Amino acid sequence: MQPILTAAEMRAADSKAIHRYGIPSLVLMENAARGVIDAMAARYGSLSGKRILVICGKGNNGGDGLAIARLATIAGARATAVLLFAPDQLSPDASAQLSIVRAIAANHALAWEDEGWMRERYDIIVDAALGIGGGGTLRPPISSAVEWMNQQPAEIVAVDLPTGVDADTGEAPLAAVQANLTVTLGAWKPGLLLRDGPNHSGAVVVAHIGAPRAVYANSSLQLLDRQLAASLLPSIPHARHKYSRGSVMAIAGARGMSGAAILTATAAMRAGAGLVVLGMPEGIALPHPLPPELMTRTLPSDSNGAFDSGNGIEGLLNDLPRFATLAVGPGVSRSEGVATFVRQLVEASPIPTVLDADGLNAFAGNAAGLANRKAPLVITPHHGEMARLLATKKEEVGANPIATARQAAATTGAIVVLKGAPTVVAAPSGSAWILHAGNPGMATAGSGDVLTGTIASLIAQLGDSLAGALLGTFLHSHAGDLAAAAIGQRSMIASDLITHLPEAYNTLQ
Repeated sequence: MQPILTAAEMRAADSKAIHRYGIPSLVLMENAARGVIDAMAARYGSLSGKRILVICGKGNNGGDGLAIARLATIAGARATAVLLFAPDQLSPDASAQLSIVRAIAANHALAWEDEGWMRERYDIIVDAALGIGGGGTLRPPISSAVEWMNQQPAEIVAVDLPTGVDADTGEAPLAAVQANLTVTLGAWKPGLLLRDGPNHSGAVVVAHIGAPRAVYANSSLQLLDRQLAASLLPSIPHARHKYSRGSVMAIAGARGMSGAAILTATAAMRAGAGLVVLGMPEGIALPHPLPPELMTRTLPSDSNGAFDSGNGIEGLLNDLPRFATLAVGPGVSRSEGVATFVRQLVEASPIPTVLDADGLNAFAGNAAGLANRKAPLVITPHHGEMARLLATKKEEVGANPIATARQAAATTGAIVVLKGAPTVVAAPSGSAWILHAGNPGMATAGSGDVLTGTIASLIAQLGDSLAGALLGTFLHSHAGDLAAAAIGQRSMIASDLITHLPEAYNTLQ
């Protein structure tokens, strides 16, 4: 488990470590500094002989920086610390670290105003100006320091967060530090994953500071990463048959959108389901070749080649109990007749259901209507679909994806997979996960259909909607990363994700 803590939660965790467990704050600071040194050595090799500059603020982030300068010196680096504020303005722990640094070498801690150090060239610049207190408008001397750092050719390593990036929202002014590496302390912060944060953070490493895991135990926000995904992989018993591997009924497609249906069903098969049946409106042309393993079922259609709300629903509902999961929505079109068909199907489905794409539009402005159903539900909206579902603005969804996903989960009682950068998964309990995978090449038509099929397949195999949503979401994005590595982001199409699903599985084994 990798918890994600807001700035307030992180301060509370530090306080708990100090006051409940009796760990001196200077010990936590020393551990933090050691973690940064280790992360730098892992990325850049031996620090011996390297020229390292540490920009230190007046709070405990600056204290971390002073300790980093000392430890870098001990490691053989030519390290210099620069204080942005007068010594009498430092926090008590930062002041203690300054005394230690000066005892080792007086010229290791210089004032920002000295300026002579600016003429030097550095291999690494460490940003220890603000940390989790770094959001909002920056003022001198911090704004001047950020501007200077960003102009240097050196590698920039941020301590906890790049200065200027809001720890909770990821918002950052244009002048925020552009780090190559961020060593975040104790736990992830939301701002490293949201909005501007990823563009300023570079690679992110968590440095453990010696606090007991219990201080982070109350976090309701976690990272959806490789470790968590691997823990959810379905087992493969020696004796099993196609139904025990999970069976999926996919209701998808309409005239002109049969590709969405085929992507959904093919993804469900490639994600491991033992049997997939694709239900489509009768009479529509299939310009795409169907995989020979895919079974099909036709349902009554209207004059537009879409599902007919007046026919076929009862027979379909009677047949669903022989399947483990139902996937509904990709490419079904947006007519009122289709919306009625989708609402009837979702409300009466006796098996776990995944609802996406045009299917979600059947509940536009009526998210509470999704609570009127018999079976567990997973919804997978992108920001536009979520805005229509909650009758809000797309910009509001983008500005507050975690809160929005939690609101939708609470209103609908469903597992919510809010697609975006980053993707957020939320449960009705209030627990949420931020995905740490994926790339811009996945922003292509049909990618969401592949996700729907993948999640439906994993729910069928695991028998758990939340676990299936989490694992399916990660596998989908991991396959996207593998596809990008193989062919590049610029030319990716949705079927590339399906092609790389087996490799995504294998790398998690």
